[in-house]
Amino acid sequence: AVAHGGGDGGGGDRGGGARSVDRRVVRGPARFIPTADEWCHEFSWSGVPKDGSKTTVQPNANKFKKLSVIPTSMYHNVSEVRTNDDTLITVKLMLFFQLDSIEKMLACTNDPIADFVNAASADVIAFCSGLNYENFLTLTGELNKLETFSQLTTRAHMIGYTISKVVFRGFQAGEKLQAMHDEAIQERTRLRLLEETQEQQQRAEDMKLEGERRRAKMQAELEMEQHRLKTELSLTAQQASIKEQKLIQAAKNELEALQHEADLKQQKAAAAVNMEVFGRTRLIAVVVFRVLSHATPFLDRLASRPVFQFPSLFRRHGCAALSLHYRSIAPFWLVFSLPSLFPAALLVRTCSF
Repeated sequence: AVAHGGGDGGGGDRGGGARSVDRRVVRGPARFIPTADEWCHEFSWSGVPKDGSKTTVQPNANKFKKLSVIPTSMYHNVSEVRTNDDTLITVKLMLFFQLDSIEKMLACTNDPIADFVNAASADVIAFCSGLNYENFLTLTGELNKLETFSQLTTRAHMIGYTISKVVFRGFQAGEKLQAMHDEAIQERTRLRLLEETQEQQQRAEDMKLEGERRRAKMQAELEMEQHRLKTELSLTAQQASIKEQKLIQAAKNELEALQHEADLKQQKAAAAVNMEVFGRTRLIAVVVFRVLSHATPFLDRLASRPVFQFPSLFRRHGCAALSLHYRSIAPFWLVFSLPSLFPAALLVRTCSF
């Protein structure tokens, strides 16, 4: 920033009351040599002291003539912040910002860093004043959001800057409270590790039980499959045996049927033969009966001979009986029946000679 002095009286000194000062901005990179009536503006901002910490800000500690317009950041610790339960803590922040308008910055502020520090401290104090220590521990993530730093973003916009991000770097309490807090953290960590260890052990037991359950299920399924196969084999064997028995029974029935058919055929053949013999015998009996009926005198004469003897020759109710004796040997006799009274039959009784 270059200031140019000019007025009615002339002269190069800066002390004239009637003189006016104009300001212009020279942007680099460039080589700049001011004229006799120009001088460079010197910035005197709050900054980190040479022998201090980077989180400490001291007024007028940063003096320079060349203004950097690239995005930059700064550390800031808000000390002695009191919660609503009277706990003093130090909140550690990191601010990221960028210069947007040099003219607005030159017109609205002499020390933007001090403005940032004051606005960020006001936002942190307003945030912690409504919380107790336990609630603050659970809501520290809110300090990473720009919505929490409304005063900081508003002030930055007014002086030509943009706050791009705010990072919460942690906090620090008093020594005693910090010691208690550290012990609590250690205890919580120990309990959490113990809980995780127990959860891992439980998961291992669950995995073991699940494996045993799957193994038992597979074993039961295998046994059921084996039992099913045995049942199917037994059923197949029984079906084969029943089928074989049916085939044997069918063959036996067929054989019996063939045997019965053969017997029937044999009986029919025998009956046919008997009928034929019966017919012939009947015819012979009729012929003999007729012959005997007409040969009675001849038989009477024949009975008187010594070779054949006819002890009896009679007819009764249409029947004729003839008893023949050869010498003194047992007789043989014939009985003839008339076809009109009985079925034709011939009964021949013989004895060996």
